[in-house]
Amino acid sequence: MAYNKARDLSYYEYQRYPIASRIIEIILDFCVGEDFAVKLRIMKRDAKGETKDTERNDAQLVWDDFCEDPVNEFYEQLSGYVLDALVNGELSIPAFVNPANGSVRLGYFDPGNIKEVYLDPNNVKEVQRVEFSKPNSTDVESFTVIRPDTDFESKNYGKLGGQMFYFRLNRVRGAKRGYPELLNVVDWIDQLEQFIFDAVQGFAMRNAFAWDVEVTGATEEKLKTMEF
Repeated sequence: MAYNKARDLSYYEYQRYPIASRIIEIILDFCVGEDFAVKLRIMKRDAKGETKDTERNDAQLVWDDFCEDPVNEFYEQLSGYVLDALVNGELSIPAFVNPANGSVRLGYFDPGNIKEVYLDPNNVKEVQRVEFSKPNSTDVESFTVIRPDTDFESKNYGKLGGQMFYFRLNRVRGAKRGYPELLNVVDWIDQLEQFIFDAVQGFAMRNAFAWDVEVTGATEEKLKTMEF
């Protein structure tokens, strides 16, 4: 199924049907819950090969500053990121680095605007870059996906480089796009909702009439027990 059609179906069912939204809600609660938090420790390996906690809080302070940034609001927005990934099957998050102090701010790209996904020809499990169509325009803009730099001659070898995070769900190894969590139950939900709708319509029709039942040949005792 074409990605845009799958995404539209998933979004429609999530908005319209309580069962679909409940499915997403259960998975969302399992992933992030209410008390999700990240705690960092800086470890050091001694001469004996044993790893010990340095009890330094440098990394935690950097992380907390990132999370508390008024644009990031990471913990407040995390459930929204996961929700988008489940409903859309993909999540595109650009990362903007401040050249002055190195601070990072996260944005959001609508996966519905993705024009093309380019895989690494040497390893189709990795995405090299993603092209987006600009809203209300025919222009296309390309962004490299954040991943480790494996170029031995690069000064950033071993470090992460790129412009955006790109996550895909429910796909086989070589697939370019991800697919929504609800896609494989779309038809089942439609049929169940139609069944409930038909049942309610039937009750409405039956309740529109007053029913009178006349019983002949039954005694008063049988009428009390409805055994006739």
